[in-house]
Amino acid sequence: MVYKKIYWHSISSQDVLAELKVTVNGLRNEDVAKRLRKYGSNTLTKDGSTSTWLIFWNQVNTPIGWLLIAAGALAVVLNKPTDAVVVFGAVCINAIIGFTQEYRAGKAIEALAAMVPEAATVLRNGQAIALPAEGLVPGDIVMSAI
Repeated sequence: MVYKKIYWHSISSQDVLAELKVTVNGLRNEDVAKRLRKYGSNTLTKDGSTSTWLIFWNQVNTPIGWLLIAAGALAVVLNKPTDAVVVFGAVCINAIIGFTQEYRAGKAIEALAAMVPEAATVLRNGQAIALPAEGLVPGDIVMSAI
């Protein structure tokens, strides 16, 4: 499926309605059912949490990681202990930094997922209704209040 890039903020509200195939009264129940079948529910998918050991392993299991390990092994074979310690130290420091960044990024994503609103008020069939956020579909007119 090919999607065209639309700059929603720069087009008129009538053009937005036309593009999303919706009226100012909101979607009809039949349209909602079709869009739910087509797009699915409005949820963030979890791809399963990665274990901390796997995150750490993925920092080492890279071409540059293996190159550094090979260089460290070569330094050991050539009886260059200082060079070996420096190279293996670089591998460990790189893995620790990469692990820390990836672990924190994962926690930030989890925190963002927890901040997703649980309910929304939308205009459907000309009436404002409250529904779970999972029930939103593309084309829903979401009503906001301060």
